[in-house]
Amino acid sequence: HVHPDHLNVYDFSGWVSVHNGGAYNIQKWAEGFDGHEGWYLMYPYAGVSERNVPQHPMSRWYNNGNGDNIVYVARLGDSLPYRDLIDGLKTDAVANYFGALAPGSAQGLIICGSHGEVANDPSLLEGFDLHSDEQ
Repeated sequence: HVHPDHLNVYDFSGWVSVHNGGAYNIQKWAEGFDGHEGWYLMYPYAGVSERNVPQHPMSRWYNNGNGDNIVYVARLGDSLPYRDLIDGLKTDAVANYFGALAPGSAQGLIICGSHGEVANDPSLLEGFDLHSDEQ
């Protein structure tokens, strides 16, 4: 048996500023430390005495894990279109890493809902430059 949130992917950006143990103790999980790869968080329910990390009872996760400061993104291994990411993750760095068009890029997008039309293929990247003389 595993926890129902096992393999869920969350954005902890908002939690960094309110975590009682300080920003570093959240940011280090994303950045990597002491041989840790830097992409997952090991919840310290039993604490880590050699690093002076106190016990974190599961009630802390239940009370804080679904709040405004910790946002569910997807499940590890799921496919998620860039456009469906939460706004805070739609950055140029994320777009570049995954090969998505970044917000504010110079290319436009054609959307046509003609009856009987086949679905668009986003991999074709049918972009164009759009210019206007309107202010």
